[in-house]
Amino acid sequence: MNIKTPKTELNYLRIIFCLIIITTHILTEYTLNYQPDDKQIKVIYWIRMAIIFGTPGFIMLSQLLVTMNYKAALPKNYLSSRFSFIVVPYLIIGLFYSLSESQANGHTYWHEFMFAVVSGNWHGYFVIVIVQFFLLNLIVYKYFPGLLGSKLAVVAAFAVNTAYLFAHNTIEPFSQFMAAYYPLSPDTFILGWISYYFIGSYIGLNYERFLTFVKEHTTVVIIMAIASYMLFIVIKQHDYWDVSSFNYATILFTACMFLLMLRVSTTMTSFMPKTAAQISAYSFFIYLFHPLILDAVYNYTSRFQEHTILFISTSIIIVLGCCIGVGTLLRDFPIFKYVIGKQPYKL
Repeated sequence: MNIKTPKTELNYLRIIFCLIIITTHILTEYTLNYQPDDKQIKVIYWIRMAIIFGTPGFIMLSQLLVTMNYKAALPKNYLSSRFSFIVVPYLIIGLFYSLSESQANGHTYWHEFMFAVVSGNWHGYFVIVIVQFFLLNLIVYKYFPGLLGSKLAVVAAFAVNTAYLFAHNTIEPFSQFMAAYYPLSPDTFILGWISYYFIGSYIGLNYERFLTFVKEHTTVVIIMAIASYMLFIVIKQHDYWDVSSFNYATILFTACMFLLMLRVSTTMTSFMPKTAAQISAYSFFIYLFHPLILDAVYNYTSRFQEHTILFISTSIIIVLGCCIGVGTLLRDFPIFKYVIGKQPYKL
């Protein structure tokens, strides 16, 4: 029997990843609009790469929740419910995104929708990765359930993921081949994310053990995170304008930061509970919707960019306020569960 047990710290972990992703996009807006000099772009690069784990962290968390809640078998409505409340919102918000982009750049609406939303060449590409995980779960749970709790599978997936991304990042003929023959955005190819599937699965199946570990060995987790970031610095040839989580050198760092953020989340379980519940419930909508308004928000908050903390904090607050405000208005109409997801209706 599968019993869903609420884990408050995981709501806060989801919030952390949400805030990190917003911050990453704010810094991207700053980089593109402010035209920083060479010294500034290097500093911004190291900061952005230090928080690059937001998207893969969210992807790992989504898989962790699957194996934590369904240890033996998936429910019969597993795929249909996720299609309704993840894929459908992705498509609907994608329709709106395509309309706004086609108005801005002169492309046809259909071209923009196929290129961005269907192929994954936009900020919502991570949903395509998660959908592939959904389908993989159907196969693994039915035919190879032992893989989900296998340390060997984690190591093998890490090796495959690293090898694939190394080839994609450094071997131009390989990346050209993938671009030519893989029909979607290369950033959505499952081998570029496969380690996060197995790491998330393993943590989910052994969640209490990992929770105990991060609580009792916080110093070790911090050292692991710092060491893995230093390893990234050493082994990667750095292009200070190229910031991406689709990177062979950040896989280990992302896994370590996931554990560190899990530890941080355990210290926040009584912090602003009502606000936290709202942000967590609307997090998926925030992920998809916030880039649509970020440019407008930046046009206002950019006046504070000489004061870094004020600039970033003001931008985050306005983005969250706008997203949750829109979501709250839509929540009054049940039909909009196919836009904002089902979690806000549980508040």
